[in-house]
Amino acid sequence: MKGFDRMFDPAVQEAIRSKLGGREMDPAALRKFDGLTVSHARRLSGVGAVENLRFLILAGCDLGSLDEVDRLRGLGTLAVSDTVIGSVQSLVHLDVHTVTAERSELLDISPLLQCQGLVEVSLKGTALSDESYRSVIPELIASGCTVHLPSDLERELITKMRENGIPFSYYQSRKGYRLCRPGLKYTETPEVNHPVISPDELQRMLLSAPESIWRLFSESI
Repeated sequence: MKGFDRMFDPAVQEAIRSKLGGREMDPAALRKFDGLTVSHARRLSGVGAVENLRFLILAGCDLGSLDEVDRLRGLGTLAVSDTVIGSVQSLVHLDVHTVTAERSELLDISPLLQCQGLVEVSLKGTALSDESYRSVIPELIASGCTVHLPSDLERELITKMRENGIPFSYYQSRKGYRLCRPGLKYTETPEVNHPVISPDELQRMLLSAPESIWRLFSESI
């Protein structure tokens, strides 16, 4: 369909074209998708046209909100990683059962309380507001939802970095504790080059020379 692809954000369009494998991009083709992975998007314009999505993966994006996701009425799983996301308000109208927001700049998760079908949430390596951590999460757990949280140590160090003007996330992997830079403000590929640093070493750097933490990423490339 002529001009159809103009409604799509470039990153969304790239994800769709990759999945189509050279086939024509038209509404009929998009209705056949049940899953989509979008990387490095700044907006989600057009994703609502992929109306039969059951799962959506957003990797290394920089989003003010999940605009257009509320049009995906069949969406069951949303997985967000290494991403800046301002709000999950768009999910309240959906029957999502699984939400992952790992290593994501998401502070307020209170809209998730309105997601009646929610059974599992993962927030590892994510900066959360005190209200979300102390009030919202207990409510989610009390409702029967399984919640995977950053450890107290991870959250403490994430908080200390932010107090020093360092907008990084900190999480444990199989190779050790790592730093990451969610979103696209500081890197074009936030999902890679996560330097390994122990909690003790990170704590020492925060006390003695917080500015030196930024240089760990150039050393990890």
